Amino acid sequence: MRPHIITIHHTENRNIGDRYCRPLDYFPEICRGWQVRDVAATDRAQINSLRGQIVILGGGGMLHPWPWEHVVQPLLAGDNRVIAWGIGHHHDAVHTHSGPIERNWRSSLEHYLDDYDLGRFALCGLRDVGEQGDRLIDCKA
Repeated sequence: MRPHIITIHHTENRNIGDRYCRPLDYFPEICRGWQVRDVAATDRAQINSLRGQIVILGGGGMLHPWPWEHVVQPLLAGDNRVIAWGIGHHHDAVHTHSGPIERNWRSSLEHYLDDYDLGRFALCGLRDVGEQGDRLIDCKA
């Protein structure tokens, strides 16, 4: 059986940054000999069924309560090795319209490193740098 790499991102989003955030689009040599499968970040059935896989989670908006609860937590609970590739925040409520829109997006940067346990990722790369940009994130080995 060939090893698998699962990439999860906003495949259905019109935002070009979300659609083309996969590192495998830019570094195809790292996936030679592997089966690569895309899974939409909104495909909860597939996300919940993944067990023991290498998962590259990409794109912005993953540091928000909905994707954290419905995408990230199930992946981590499934004993997957999850690599966060350029993930970012969306605490400004612009995309969800679930609350007052925070006009100062930097205020969300001030707390998201404390709101999410980024140390649970096998590797973690953030796209947003704020006042806490000098903090190190300890990822599991």
